[in-house]
Amino acid sequence: MDASAVREAAGHALGVPAAQIEIKAAGYDKPLKNVQVGGGGGKVCVNGTVDTDGAVTTEVAGRTLEGTCLPGDGGH
Repeated sequence: MDASAVREAAGHALGVPAAQIEIKAAGYDKPLKNVQVGGGGGKVCVNGTVDTDGAVTTEVAGRTLEGTCLPGDGGH
């Protein structure tokens, strides 16, 4: 699954446009590996990961100070 397919699927699941979905992945391999996904409307985000074994985790969180759902690489 490529990044655009992940965005479409996550957007559909959250009921938001795919353009509002953020993705971080380990490299740009196909299929993507260790994917972090975040998105939502307003101040609330649903963030999650899909690891290389296909295990999925999710959490509800507020936006970062920068206004994104996924924290920056610095760990905010």
